[in-house]
Amino acid sequence: MPQALRSLLLHCRAGFENDCAAEITAATAADGVHGYCRTRPDSALVEFSAADPATDLAPWLSQLPLRSLIFARQWHGVFAHLQALPVDDRVTPIVAAVKDSGVRFGGVHLEYPDTNEGRRLSRFCRGFARPMEQALRRQGLLKADPARPGLHLLFMDSSAVSIGWSDPANSSPWEMGIARLRLLREAPSRSALKLEEAMAVLLEDTERERFLRPGMHAADLGAAPGGWSWFLARRGLHVT
Repeated sequence: MPQALRSLLLHCRAGFENDCAAEITAATAADGVHGYCRTRPDSALVEFSAADPATDLAPWLSQLPLRSLIFARQWHGVFAHLQALPVDDRVTPIVAAVKDSGVRFGGVHLEYPDTNEGRRLSRFCRGFARPMEQALRRQGLLKADPARPGLHLLFMDSSAVSIGWSDPANSSPWEMGIARLRLLREAPSRSALKLEEAMAVLLEDTERERFLRPGMHAADLGAAPGGWSWFLARRGLHVT
Protein backbone atom coordinates (compact mmCIF):
# COMPACT_ATOMS: atom_id res chain seq x y z
CA MET A 1 0.00 0.00 0.00
CA PRO A 2 1.43 3.44 -0.91
CA GLN A 3 2.79 5.56 1.92
CA ALA A 4 0.60 8.42 3.05
CA LEU A 5 1.74 11.92 2.13
CA ARG A 6 2.03 14.06 5.26
CA SER A 7 3.02 17.31 3.55
CA LEU A 8 2.83 19.17 0.26
CA LEU A 9 5.83 21.05 -1.10
CA LEU A 10 5.17 23.99 -3.40
CA HIS A 11 7.55 25.96 -5.61
CA CYS A 12 6.97 29.69 -6.02
CA ARG A 13 8.92 32.74 -7.09
CA ALA A 14 11.35 33.89 -4.42
CA GLY A 15 9.78 36.63 -2.31
CA PHE A 16 6.22 35.28 -2.65
CA GLU A 17 6.46 32.53 -0.02
CA ASN A 18 3.94 34.13 2.35
CA ASP A 19 1.42 34.62 -0.46
CA CYS A 20 1.84 31.02 -1.60
CA ALA A 21 1.50 29.78 2.00
CA ALA A 22 -1.67 31.79 2.61
CA GLU A 23 -3.16 30.55 -0.65
CA ILE A 24 -2.59 26.82 -0.07
CA THR A 25 -3.73 27.10 3.55
CA ALA A 26 -6.98 28.77 2.50
CA ALA A 27 -7.57 26.35 -0.39
CA THR A 28 -7.19 23.23 1.76
CA ALA A 29 -9.20 24.74 4.62
CA ALA A 30 -12.08 25.32 2.19
CA ASP A 31 -12.10 21.54 1.67
CA GLY A 32 -12.01 20.84 5.40
CA VAL A 33 -8.28 20.27 5.89
CA HIS A 34 -6.67 22.74 8.26
CA GLY A 35 -2.92 23.02 8.44
CA TYR A 36 0.15 25.20 8.61
CA CYS A 37 3.12 26.09 6.42
CA ARG A 38 6.86 26.12 6.94
CA THR A 39 8.93 28.44 4.82
CA ARG A 40 11.81 30.89 4.84
CA PRO A 41 11.95 34.31 3.18
CA ASP A 42 13.29 34.20 -0.39
CA SER A 43 13.57 30.40 -0.30
CA ALA A 44 11.14 29.91 -3.24
CA LEU A 45 9.60 26.96 -1.34
CA VAL A 46 6.60 26.38 0.90
CA GLU A 47 5.83 23.16 2.78
CA PHE A 48 2.24 22.64 3.92
CA SER A 49 1.35 20.09 6.61
CA ALA A 50 -2.08 19.17 7.94
CA ALA A 51 -2.80 20.00 11.57
CA ASP A 52 -3.88 16.39 12.07
CA PRO A 53 -0.71 14.31 11.50
CA ALA A 54 -2.85 11.32 10.46
CA THR A 55 -4.20 13.15 7.41
CA ASP A 56 -3.12 11.77 4.06
CA LEU A 57 -2.71 14.70 1.66
CA ALA A 58 -2.41 12.52 -1.45
CA PRO A 59 -6.02 13.18 -2.61
CA TRP A 60 -5.35 16.92 -2.82
CA LEU A 61 -2.71 16.39 -5.49
CA SER A 62 -5.55 15.39 -7.80
CA GLN A 63 -8.60 17.14 -6.33
CA LEU A 64 -7.20 20.68 -5.93
CA PRO A 65 -6.35 22.05 -9.39
CA LEU A 66 -2.81 23.42 -9.46
CA ARG A 67 -3.98 25.98 -12.01
CA SER A 68 -6.36 27.42 -9.40
CA LEU A 69 -3.36 28.52 -7.33
CA ILE A 70 -1.83 31.82 -8.37
CA PHE A 71 1.52 31.69 -6.61
CA ALA A 72 2.41 27.99 -6.84
CA ARG A 73 4.42 27.07 -9.94
CA GLN A 74 4.83 23.38 -9.15
CA TRP A 75 4.02 21.03 -6.29
CA HIS A 76 4.36 17.48 -5.06
CA GLY A 77 3.48 15.44 -2.01
CA VAL A 78 6.37 14.45 0.24
CA PHE A 79 6.96 10.95 1.60
CA ALA A 80 10.63 11.16 2.65
CA HIS A 81 13.35 13.62 3.66
CA LEU A 82 16.90 12.28 3.47
CA GLN A 83 19.88 14.03 5.04
CA ALA A 84 23.63 13.37 4.93
CA LEU A 85 23.56 11.33 1.73
CA PRO A 86 26.92 9.56 1.31
CA VAL A 87 29.06 11.31 -1.27
CA ASP A 88 30.20 8.04 -2.84
CA ASP A 89 26.67 6.57 -3.19
CA ARG A 90 23.68 8.87 -3.08
CA VAL A 91 21.63 6.56 -5.32
CA THR A 92 21.19 3.59 -2.96
CA PRO A 93 19.39 5.36 -0.07
CA ILE A 94 17.17 7.25 -2.50
CA VAL A 95 16.17 4.05 -4.31
CA ALA A 96 15.42 2.41 -0.94
CA ALA A 97 13.16 5.29 0.06
CA VAL A 98 11.38 5.22 -3.30
CA LYS A 99 10.85 1.46 -2.99
CA ASP A 100 9.37 1.90 0.49
CA SER A 101 6.83 4.37 -0.90
CA GLY A 102 4.95 1.54 -2.62
CA VAL A 103 4.52 3.63 -5.79
CA ARG A 104 5.78 2.97 -9.31
CA PHE A 105 6.65 6.05 -11.34
CA GLY A 106 6.47 7.19 -14.95
CA GLY A 107 9.12 9.93 -14.86
CA VAL A 108 11.64 11.68 -12.64
CA HIS A 109 11.98 15.39 -11.86
CA LEU A 110 15.29 16.48 -10.33
CA GLU A 111 14.67 19.90 -8.83
CA TYR A 112 16.23 22.57 -6.62
CA PRO A 113 15.05 25.88 -5.14
CA ASP A 114 14.75 28.66 -7.71
CA THR A 115 17.19 30.92 -5.87
CA ASN A 116 20.72 32.10 -6.65
CA GLU A 117 22.09 29.53 -4.22
CA GLY A 118 19.75 26.78 -5.40
CA ARG A 119 20.59 27.25 -9.09
CA ARG A 120 24.15 26.17 -8.34
CA LEU A 121 22.70 22.66 -8.04
CA SER A 122 21.50 22.62 -11.65
CA ARG A 123 24.73 21.08 -12.93
CA PHE A 124 24.71 18.46 -10.17
CA CYS A 125 21.10 17.52 -10.97
CA ARG A 126 21.83 17.16 -14.68
CA GLY A 127 24.72 14.83 -13.97
CA PHE A 128 22.80 12.85 -11.37
CA ALA A 129 19.70 12.30 -13.51
CA ARG A 130 20.94 9.43 -15.67
CA PRO A 131 22.41 7.18 -12.93
CA MET A 132 19.32 7.81 -10.80
CA GLU A 133 16.95 6.82 -13.59
CA GLN A 134 19.00 3.74 -14.47
CA ALA A 135 18.96 2.53 -10.87
CA LEU A 136 15.20 3.04 -10.58
CA ARG A 137 14.58 1.11 -13.80
CA ARG A 138 16.73 -1.80 -12.64
CA GLN A 139 14.55 -2.05 -9.54
CA GLY A 140 11.34 -1.90 -11.58
CA LEU A 141 10.39 1.43 -9.99
CA LEU A 142 10.45 3.53 -13.15
CA LYS A 143 8.87 2.98 -16.55
CA ALA A 144 7.99 5.67 -19.07
CA ASP A 145 4.23 6.02 -18.71
CA PRO A 146 2.38 9.37 -18.72
CA ALA A 147 -0.37 7.89 -16.54
CA ARG A 148 1.95 7.03 -13.67
CA PRO A 149 2.85 9.55 -10.94
CA GLY A 150 5.93 11.70 -11.43
CA LEU A 151 8.77 11.21 -8.94
CA HIS A 152 10.23 14.43 -7.53
CA LEU A 153 13.71 14.66 -6.03
CA LEU A 154 14.15 18.15 -4.59
CA PHE A 155 17.75 18.77 -3.58
CA MET A 156 18.42 21.44 -0.97
CA ASP A 157 22.11 20.66 -1.42
CA SER A 158 23.96 17.68 -2.86
CA SER A 159 23.55 15.70 0.38
CA ALA A 160 19.92 16.50 1.29
CA VAL A 161 16.84 15.59 -0.73
CA SER A 162 13.07 15.74 -0.33
CA ILE A 163 11.31 12.87 -2.14
CA GLY A 164 7.71 12.86 -3.29
CA TRP A 165 5.33 12.47 -6.20
CA SER A 166 2.81 14.43 -8.23
CA ASP A 167 -0.22 13.64 -10.37
CA PRO A 168 0.93 14.14 -13.99
CA ALA A 169 -2.54 15.40 -14.90
CA ASN A 170 -2.42 18.09 -12.18
CA SER A 171 1.15 19.35 -12.09
CA SER A 172 3.54 21.32 -14.25
CA PRO A 173 5.44 19.37 -16.93
CA TRP A 174 8.57 21.45 -16.18
CA GLU A 175 11.01 21.13 -13.31
CA MET A 176 10.08 23.64 -10.59
CA GLY A 177 7.21 24.71 -12.85
CA ILE A 178 9.48 26.97 -14.91
CA ALA A 179 9.04 26.77 -18.67
CA ARG A 180 12.40 26.23 -20.37
CA LEU A 181 12.15 28.31 -23.53
CA ARG A 182 14.79 29.66 -25.90
CA LEU A 183 14.68 33.15 -27.36
CA LEU A 184 15.14 32.98 -31.11
CA ARG A 185 17.78 35.25 -32.59
CA GLU A 186 15.34 36.97 -34.92
CA ALA A 187 12.96 37.96 -32.10
CA PRO A 188 12.81 41.77 -31.78
CA SER A 189 12.73 41.69 -27.96
CA ARG A 190 12.59 39.42 -24.92
CA SER A 191 8.90 40.27 -24.57
CA ALA A 192 8.27 37.61 -27.25
CA LEU A 193 9.65 35.02 -24.84
CA LYS A 194 7.49 36.36 -22.00
CA LEU A 195 4.34 36.01 -24.08
CA GLU A 196 5.33 32.51 -25.18
CA GLU A 197 5.86 31.56 -21.52
CA ALA A 198 2.48 33.00 -20.55
CA MET A 199 0.75 31.02 -23.30
CA ALA A 200 2.54 27.84 -22.23
CA VAL A 201 1.85 28.23 -18.51
CA LEU A 202 -1.60 29.83 -18.39
CA LEU A 203 -3.32 28.03 -21.27
CA GLU A 204 -3.97 24.33 -21.77
CA ASP A 205 -3.32 22.68 -25.13
CA THR A 206 -6.98 22.90 -26.13
CA GLU A 207 -7.10 26.59 -25.17
CA ARG A 208 -4.02 27.40 -27.23
CA GLU A 209 -5.59 25.67 -30.23
CA ARG A 210 -8.78 27.66 -29.71
CA PHE A 211 -7.29 31.13 -29.19
CA LEU A 212 -4.17 30.95 -31.38
CA ARG A 213 -5.46 29.51 -34.63
CA PRO A 214 -3.76 30.59 -37.89
CA GLY A 215 -5.87 33.16 -39.69
CA MET A 216 -7.32 34.71 -36.53
CA HIS A 217 -6.93 38.42 -35.82
CA ALA A 218 -5.09 39.99 -32.88
CA ALA A 219 -4.51 43.58 -31.75
CA ASP A 220 -1.22 44.51 -30.10
CA LEU A 221 -1.80 47.73 -28.19
CA GLY A 222 1.34 49.82 -27.78
CA ALA A 223 3.46 47.53 -29.95
CA ALA A 224 7.05 48.58 -29.39
CA PRO A 225 9.48 47.08 -30.20
CA GLY A 226 6.99 44.46 -31.37
CA GLY A 227 7.89 41.22 -29.60
CA TRP A 228 4.27 40.26 -29.01
CA SER A 229 3.29 41.05 -32.59
CA TRP A 230 6.20 38.95 -33.85
CA PHE A 231 5.20 35.99 -31.66
CA LEU A 232 1.57 36.09 -32.78
CA ALA A 233 2.48 36.53 -36.46
CA ARG A 234 4.73 33.45 -36.27
CA ARG A 235 1.67 31.52 -35.06
CA GLY A 236 -0.16 32.59 -38.24
CA LEU A 237 -2.35 35.33 -36.76
CA HIS A 238 -3.06 38.62 -38.54
CA VAL A 239 -1.83 41.33 -36.16
CA THR A 240 -2.96 44.96 -36.04
